[in-house]
Amino acid sequence: MQDDVQFTPYDHTRFPAHLPFGRCGYLFTVPGDFPEDTPAHTNVTDWEMAVYRALGEWEVRDVNGIRRVWGTGPSRRKAVGLAFQEIARKRRLEAAEIAAKREAAGLQETPPVYVETTSSVTLVCAPTAIAVLRWIGPVHENPVRYYVHDIDGGDPYEIRADSTVTLRTTKVGVLHNHCGCTPEDAARFEHETAALVYAREALTVCHPCPKNPEDGDEVFTVDGSDYGPYPARRVPDTWGPYEAISVSLATAERIANDLNTLNTGCGLTAEWNGAHLVFTWDRRYRENEGTQTVTPDTEGRYLIGGLWPWMRWADRD
Repeated sequence: MQDDVQFTPYDHTRFPAHLPFGRCGYLFTVPGDFPEDTPAHTNVTDWEMAVYRALGEWEVRDVNGIRRVWGTGPSRRKAVGLAFQEIARKRRLEAAEIAAKREAAGLQETPPVYVETTSSVTLVCAPTAIAVLRWIGPVHENPVRYYVHDIDGGDPYEIRADSTVTLRTTKVGVLHNHCGCTPEDAARFEHETAALVYAREALTVCHPCPKNPEDGDEVFTVDGSDYGPYPARRVPDTWGPYEAISVSLATAERIANDLNTLNTGCGLTAEWNGAHLVFTWDRRYRENEGTQTVTPDTEGRYLIGGLWPWMRWADRD
């Protein structure tokens, strides 16, 4: 978003001298619908912002609101980027709190759930081979011939039908739940329970859409901070703050981005190595340097813990 910012220079005539703005700098706008992942009913009016030099750094402050500082940095670009990050964090938090209140009041709309069939394959199971069916020979011939190829490819061959040969169709699909996707030719359900029953009966395998949000059981922050909120799977009563929480890929990306942009200089950083999330720290963070690699589990979720104390969002002061 900050890459599209349009800056308008201002001079000493823009603000009264008693206001905490630089005598000259630049004005820009943060759209009221930023960030895009917040619901439309939580959008606000556009914010006019000012970025200017202050005490050797660049400083960003809102013009028409409480005039708080949203970001500072060694360059205009860095300060504006941090301001966008902080505004996004605050607006996501407010959207989550609004959603919780609407749900408690029975006002939160429940979007439909879709079960999409993404692929289908028929296996020919014989005593000596399991192969993928390509086509069936002329049905007037006896016995019927199944033209197949091995699961890992290779040249086609045939298997003649008899009492020892069976066919099994495998269907693979995707569950779209609160992700905003509306796939064509997908089964539509008003409630998740019905969608899960259909997926279990009609499909062999059903994966969650990568855009699906968490199941919403619990929300976490970093203890002693306002980072987050980060939705995750519910943890047991015996769970401790340095134990891991299970988050989606999208949430893991937010955690890594917040660490690298909002907590720079702490000695702990995060980077992606393919699908693996690698945390690296030096002696500023811990006595001994080290790394921790978080690998997605079979559901594509990330168990992140042991590097800082987590706190349930509901337990914050």
